[in-house]
Amino acid sequence: MSTTNNDIALDTPEKICGYRELMIYSGLKFEIKTNGKMRLTRNISCYALAKREYGLKGNRVKVLAALKEILEAKYGIALT
Repeated sequence: MSTTNNDIALDTPEKICGYRELMIYSGLKFEIKTNGKMRLTRNISCYALAKREYGLKGNRVKVLAALKEILEAKYGIALT
């Protein structure tokens, strides 16, 4: 990833995939905060995406915790 000024360029498929995974995580946090009333997209929710793509089960909070563990292990970073 390269930055110039405030711009970010995701220039590899791995970086694009990583950004997408972090957006799913952030979107799920937002869905929990708004009690499922607001979503990042009009289509499928981040909760449904996380369950489908990672095979997770449970309510939003449990899925968020499991997704956090998966992403922290995959990228070696601490998510908040």
